[in-house]
Amino acid sequence: MNHLLNFKESPITGKYINVNENGFRLIQNQASWPPNNSNINIFIFGGSTTFGYGVSDEQTVPSYLQNYLRQHIIHKKVCVYNFGRGHYYSSQELVLFEKLLWLGIIPEVVIFIDGLNDF
Repeated sequence: MNHLLNFKESPITGKYINVNENGFRLIQNQASWPPNNSNINIFIFGGSTTFGYGVSDEQTVPSYLQNYLRQHIIHKKVCVYNFGRGHYYSSQELVLFEKLLWLGIIPEVVIFIDGLNDF
């Protein structure tokens, strides 16, 4: 199925950018993989803006969202996963999401941040 996605971010461990071998960019206080079903797991898909080119892991939109939600949702742990990828648009993101579902990895919430790469 990876041929349908054409490309993905390579796993990397660095001072500012970290990408997990499972295809998501780490965020501040990243939860483990695979997601724990007792948490509120949120997958965020998008292009380079979602991935956070030019900023560190903790400065990405998904990282800020997790920090905000963890302060406001106290009955369950919120765990956000950043599946943003450079140059991705909605069709590729949908295929990636469907691949995760096919593997049995089912989040409670999915957010797609799209627009620029689709036009």
